[in-house]
Amino acid sequence: MHLYLRLLKPVLSYTEEEKLALAGVMASAPGVEQVKLVERHAKGGYAVTLDIARESVDALVEYLPANGLQPVF
Repeated sequence: MHLYLRLLKPVLSYTEEEKLALAGVMASAPGVEQVKLVERHAKGGYAVTLDIARESVDALVEYLPANGLQPVF
């Protein structure tokens, strides 16, 4: 399943290192098959596009706050 997320966290620096770290956190999320895009979102935070197993979406929603990320739906 293709999924687009906007993610926020308390402090954002928008550095390349932060972007790579976020990509790593997302790649380690339950059920994530591929992280396709991580980029700065126009309204703040990051836009993340990924492929995930449909049955893992609930686990992903629990995983994000546990890793300091807030999804914006």
